[in-house]
Amino acid sequence: MITKPNSYVPRENDPVFFEDSDHWLIVVRVDDSRRTAALKTITGPVILYENVPWAELSYADEAPEVRATPQ
Repeated sequence: MITKPNSYVPRENDPVFFEDSDHWLIVVRVDDSRRTAALKTITGPVILYENVPWAELSYADEAPEVRATPQ
Protein backbone atom coordinates (compact mmCIF):
# COMPACT_ATOMS: atom_id res chain seq x y z
CA MET A 1 0.00 0.00 0.00
CA ILE A 2 1.22 3.49 -0.83
CA THR A 3 1.48 5.97 2.03
CA LYS A 4 0.21 9.43 1.24
CA PRO A 5 0.93 12.66 3.07
CA ASN A 6 -2.16 13.86 4.93
CA SER A 7 -1.50 17.42 3.89
CA TYR A 8 -1.61 16.78 0.12
CA VAL A 9 -4.68 18.28 -1.52
CA PRO A 10 -5.30 17.26 -5.14
CA ARG A 11 -5.76 20.11 -7.61
CA GLU A 12 -7.77 20.28 -10.80
CA ASN A 13 -5.91 18.74 -13.75
CA ASP A 14 -3.65 16.58 -11.54
CA PRO A 15 -3.09 13.17 -13.17
CA VAL A 16 -4.08 10.41 -10.73
CA PHE A 17 -4.88 6.71 -10.53
CA PHE A 18 -6.98 4.68 -8.10
CA GLU A 19 -7.75 1.03 -7.55
CA ASP A 20 -11.29 1.03 -8.98
CA SER A 21 -10.04 2.14 -12.40
CA ASP A 22 -7.71 0.64 -14.98
CA HIS A 23 -7.21 4.00 -16.70
CA TRP A 24 -5.36 7.24 -16.17
CA LEU A 25 -7.60 9.88 -14.59
CA ILE A 26 -7.50 13.63 -14.19
CA VAL A 27 -8.97 15.60 -11.30
CA VAL A 28 -11.88 17.71 -12.58
CA ARG A 29 -13.26 18.95 -9.24
CA VAL A 30 -12.09 19.05 -5.63
CA ASP A 31 -14.41 19.20 -2.59
CA ASP A 32 -12.30 20.44 0.32
CA SER A 33 -15.10 20.08 2.87
CA ARG A 34 -15.62 16.37 2.10
CA ARG A 35 -11.98 15.67 1.16
CA THR A 36 -13.11 14.08 -2.11
CA ALA A 37 -12.46 14.62 -5.80
CA ALA A 38 -14.29 14.07 -9.07
CA LEU A 39 -12.15 12.26 -11.62
CA LYS A 40 -12.45 11.73 -15.37
CA THR A 41 -10.59 9.21 -17.49
CA ILE A 42 -8.01 10.54 -19.93
CA THR A 43 -7.33 7.18 -21.58
CA GLY A 44 -9.80 4.53 -22.65
CA PRO A 45 -13.55 5.16 -22.46
CA VAL A 46 -14.72 8.41 -20.86
CA ILE A 47 -15.83 7.65 -17.29
CA LEU A 48 -16.57 10.12 -14.50
CA TYR A 49 -15.98 9.07 -10.87
CA GLU A 50 -17.62 11.27 -8.22
CA ASN A 51 -16.75 11.70 -4.53
CA VAL A 52 -13.53 9.69 -4.53
CA PRO A 53 -11.77 10.13 -1.16
CA TRP A 54 -8.32 11.68 -1.43
CA ALA A 55 -6.87 8.76 0.54
CA GLU A 56 -7.75 6.39 -2.34
CA LEU A 57 -5.79 8.37 -4.93
CA SER A 58 -2.35 7.47 -6.20
CA TYR A 59 -0.54 10.25 -7.95
CA ALA A 60 1.14 9.74 -11.31
CA ASP A 61 4.58 9.16 -9.83
CA GLU A 62 3.25 6.72 -7.17
CA ALA A 63 1.09 4.30 -9.14
CA PRO A 64 3.23 1.22 -9.84
CA GLU A 65 0.98 -0.04 -12.65
CA VAL A 66 1.19 3.17 -14.65
CA ARG A 67 4.76 4.43 -14.42
CA ALA A 68 4.84 4.93 -18.19
CA THR A 69 3.71 8.24 -19.63
CA PRO A 70 -0.03 8.29 -20.50
CA GLN A 71 -0.77 8.07 -24.21
